[in-house]
Amino acid sequence: MTRQEKLEFARCAAANGMVLLKNDNYALPIAKEKEVALFGISSYRCFRLGWGSGDMMAQTISQINVALKEAGYRLNADVETVCQQYVNALPDQRLMNRSWDEWTWRQDEIPVSEELIKAASDKSDIAVVTLGRNSGEAFDLKDEEGYFRLHSTEIELVKSISKSFKQTVLLLNTCGPLDLRSIDECKIDAILNVSLGGEMFGYAVADVISGKITPSGKLTTTWAYKYEDYPTKEGITTKEVPYNEGIYVGYRYFDTFNVEPRYPFGFGLSYTTFKQEVTDIRIDGQIVDIAVKVTNVGKYSGREVVQCYLSSPEVKLEKAYQDLCTYAKTDVLEPNESCELLLSFDLTEMASYDEERASFILEAGTYYIRIGNSSRNTSIACAVNLAREVVCDVVTNRLVPTKSLQLLSNKGINSYTYENEKNEKSNAKVFEFDCDSVETTVHNVIENDPPKLLVPKNDKHYTLKDVANGNATVEDVVAEFSNEELADILNGVIYEGSNANANVGSMAIKVRGAAGEMWSSEKYAIPVNACADGPAGVRLAIFTTPIDTDTELSRAVVAYPSGTCLANSWDLEAARRFGECVCADLELSDIEGWLAPGINIHRNPLNGRNFEYLSEDPIISGKIGAYITIGVQYNEEAEPTGRYTTVKHFACNNIEYERGVSDSQVSERALREIYLKGFKIAVEEGHPHAIMTAYNKINGTFASTNYDLLMGILRGEWDYEGIVMTDWNPCANPCEHVHACNDLIMPGRFRKNIIEGLESGVVKKEEAQLCAKRLLEHILKTNYVIMK
Repeated sequence: MTRQEKLEFARCAAANGMVLLKNDNYALPIAKEKEVALFGISSYRCFRLGWGSGDMMAQTISQINVALKEAGYRLNADVETVCQQYVNALPDQRLMNRSWDEWTWRQDEIPVSEELIKAASDKSDIAVVTLGRNSGEAFDLKDEEGYFRLHSTEIELVKSISKSFKQTVLLLNTCGPLDLRSIDECKIDAILNVSLGGEMFGYAVADVISGKITPSGKLTTTWAYKYEDYPTKEGITTKEVPYNEGIYVGYRYFDTFNVEPRYPFGFGLSYTTFKQEVTDIRIDGQIVDIAVKVTNVGKYSGREVVQCYLSSPEVKLEKAYQDLCTYAKTDVLEPNESCELLLSFDLTEMASYDEERASFILEAGTYYIRIGNSSRNTSIACAVNLAREVVCDVVTNRLVPTKSLQLLSNKGINSYTYENEKNEKSNAKVFEFDCDSVETTVHNVIENDPPKLLVPKNDKHYTLKDVANGNATVEDVVAEFSNEELADILNGVIYEGSNANANVGSMAIKVRGAAGEMWSSEKYAIPVNACADGPAGVRLAIFTTPIDTDTELSRAVVAYPSGTCLANSWDLEAARRFGECVCADLELSDIEGWLAPGINIHRNPLNGRNFEYLSEDPIISGKIGAYITIGVQYNEEAEPTGRYTTVKHFACNNIEYERGVSDSQVSERALREIYLKGFKIAVEEGHPHAIMTAYNKINGTFASTNYDLLMGILRGEWDYEGIVMTDWNPCANPCEHVHACNDLIMPGRFRKNIIEGLESGVVKKEEAQLCAKRLLEHILKTNYVIMK
């Protein structure tokens, strides 16, 4: 795959992830014959990605002003001159994200006089103003001016422009939702959320503004009117974070508690209009199939997303008003063109978790299936009746809160409704569910099967090459490892040579900025296995080094759109294609692993790393994460590529404040229905070779040393067979990782702790051997080409 092909994908993906929030008076698209007055510093110096591990720092950024001119637009020369001169006097933009000590949330707006605005409005047909907002790793936004709220200079700019121009278009180059109340009274004709779009950002904006690409993005996170509207507003700046909202996260809260959102989950306009019509409904066993005919009844070509929600009855357990259960996106439809989409889901996958019985259950009663194009624009397609309760899965309560939670309750609350909902329920076609078709799955308790100590069979020396050739087993190799060698393989590698990043091993000489490396050994024929940071591409540039130290390779790999932007497309095929592009960059870099995708839930809009993550909904997060993984790990013929993803951060890394030691106190039901569900989908559908644990604690125990999370749920209930690694420099006790089956402690600073633990018996050798076995099996899978 050539770099040009990857750039073309990045451009298209960024455009398809943009969400049209408003479009009065047909302000968009803008005809080429119109002159545009382009305001806002982000129009000339955009935010393409947030900072930290999620940034790609060596690539040239396409700017909106340049892209618009290349697309054939005339920009108001006076406005452009003032703005460009201001930007030219600033330091190189790539310096902005090189250090976590000098971050930029927003850029100071370009001073623009009222006289210039008035003169421009007399000459130019339309004003486009871009407002930017950024965030990044290790820091969170604040509910303050210049962060989640608009800055006074931004407000004054928008007010002045909207008063003077006949039409005003607002572009939001932002890491996530913003509080826009301060400009609600301004006459803004169109609002386009252009998100953080990677290095092809400017060209993607031009494609949408010109109508070359009709916007088809839908929000994967609810935009509230104000921060106080979110149920997660409390406790985010404390080390102990109470998840008192329980299952009521995102749209589940706004719908159930009838809180009006500014822009609801799943919302996104188009330049055209679509009609959705349910043409067939079938229920076969547990599987529900709904055929929906989508017709483009407008004047532009475009794509539509059909969303399917489920409203469940309440008997014992409280339920959200509705839960997303599946979705599908059309290809491009020309005006008057139709297509039929088949939406399928397993009803048992929508079961609720009963903590008293440690079981996933479908309660008896009527379930309503809704079809639409946002959480606030659906209609009831049918009803499914369950004559009795169905127990789907029996598990074990493993993650009980250690603190008392004051959980939200919907008792006495009138949920959101709409004018015709009552009639729809009365007239809905009712299907009887075959309760006997569900076989209850009882998950075995695995603690009763401890690993056995491996001892060498004979005096013969075995290597991983012998295993690859079928002349030995992985156990034969592991049995030979000394305590020191076990400590070596259970830790990442730090290379102490000159001109190397302190966080990587020998690959630092070859590929600067590679994020980590596993132990390699000539004695055991264990090859180098390195991984690079993500999730917006293969990051090969180092945070703290000057730009002139970047290599040609770090400039050759592509900076793709942010995770949220990619997810806003609701396009699973694009997610798979993205994975293929990443795989190509991994191959170009001679790196096996990629520390992505990040699929943590958008629990709170102030989380500094939300731009890396995908959604407030686990179905979207899990599905897109799975398809990205498939694209990285398998080619079009479903053959393994030898590259791998590392799905992260497992789990409940939903805020950056004190992330190394914070304690997420979460009910087991919320964990299983919201925060773990996306990971379960990614594991079962994408089969990632690696998973990265989170820094934080979950109910009093660090995620990276949590036996119940890693062995009980991940490996036991979900049958996960890959490796588990820590995030870099975890605060948990290094020796506790081994028992919890966290195989790899990164980046490699705890070798001495493991040796001492093995010698003292604090670390059981048989458990260390089991971790080593999984790591060698991982190397065989991801280095299979050179091992044979």
